[in-house]
Amino acid sequence: MSKLCYTVLFASLVWGCASGGQNKGTGKARNVITAAEIAASSGQNAYQVIQQLRPQLLTLRGIEPTVYVNNMKRGGLDSLYGVYASDIQEIRYLSPDEATLRFGTGNAGGAFLITTKAN
Repeated sequence: MSKLCYTVLFASLVWGCASGGQNKGTGKARNVITAAEIAASSGQNAYQVIQQLRPQLLTLRGIEPTVYVNNMKRGGLDSLYGVYASDIQEIRYLSPDEATLRFGTGNAGGAFLITTKAN
């Protein structure tokens, strides 16, 4: 390959990594739901908010993610129903690798990290 091809390849890799997991053109991070987005949704609990705003996060790889609220393990997806939308500051999805690094093994489906306003 020519030097120009390597330069173009390198630039495209850097540009792709620099996007920070955002959806192109929307400015929204694919793995983060902000307080403003939550307030604008009609969801009453964390599950409904995720279902409305980032439904793809609920169907990843067929393995259920673990739910953490303020870094405390809550359980599986069913525990999202018990977290009121009005109490949530942010919902962040962590990939299985990120969840394992942060919380240890047992997060093969990744994790939802919910930060509440009272935190």
